[in-house]
Amino acid sequence: MEIKRALDFFATNYPDEAITKIVLSGGGARIKGIDRFFAEECGIPVIIFNPFANAQVDSKKINPEYVRYMAPEMTLATGLATRPTPL
Repeated sequence: MEIKRALDFFATNYPDEAITKIVLSGGGARIKGIDRFFAEECGIPVIIFNPFANAQVDSKKINPEYVRYMAPEMTLATGLATRPTPL
């Protein structure tokens, strides 16, 4: 209900803009079927964010299935890790 309210608020205040998709991340994004639930309730496509989507993984060192499973929770850590370090 709160998400629908937020979407309505956005649509009212920014009528020339459109929300074209919802991106879920964090541990809650791993709840089975939550992406389908939000898509059906909001009428907007939903994806679960994977910060490793374009990363190469050495399957001999790291289980690719584990990386896929943990990806939604690694959004913040991946962002911090890819920031340039100050000189």
